[in-house]
Amino acid sequence: MHIPDGFVSAPVATVGCVVAAGCVAYAVKATNTIKGVKMTM
Repeated sequence: MHIPDGFVSAPVATVGCVVAAGCVAYAVKATNTIKGVKMTM
């Protein structure tokens, strides 16, 4: 899915990226806990 350039302001895009990164980090942590695999970064 694509949106036109300039449709989302820089602050909104930044917040969206931070929220997405947090969600991905949570999902990785939850998956590692469920699988019993311990990974270090």
